Amino acid sequence: MSPSRAHKVGSLLFCPDCGTLLSLPRDGEKIVTCEQCAYEEPANSYENVIITTRSDPEAFPSALRQKRKTQTKQHETGDQGTLVSD
Repeated sequence: MSPSRAHKVGSLLFCPDCGTLLSLPRDGEKIVTCEQCAYEEPANSYENVIITTRSDPEAFPSALRQKRKTQTKQHETGDQGTLVSD
């Protein structure tokens, strides 16, 4: 078995032959096979890969978080609001 040649971008591994994203190895698999070109990557290439995800606090709004925010509307000078004429 040859050493790992997959292209690593972050925590993702791409096939060096065709560029396809390689799947994660299943339990007990020793080799991950590229679905497009049948390239074989050793499953141990995924060992010690640290995956860190982050999300923006605004990405998942909640009622509690909305209550924490102060929402005010600034009116321009002379703003009369909505005027209704008959």
